[in-house]
Amino acid sequence: MMAGIGIALFLVGAVLGIILTCIALRRSKQPLRRPFSRDPAEVDDYHDDDNQQL
Repeated sequence: MMAGIGIALFLVGAVLGIILTCIALRRSKQPLRRPFSRDPAEVDDYHDDDNQQL
């Protein structure tokens, strides 16, 4: 009897945790941006002059 109550409480807690996590993640969802969109455009590409030979 006590084991059944423990298992039931565990399952209820797991389900509630998943539901609350989904709600929290939906609220904090941000739109996708292009990578490096905040970087200034005038930056030159990086060139490693010290390690030319591989």
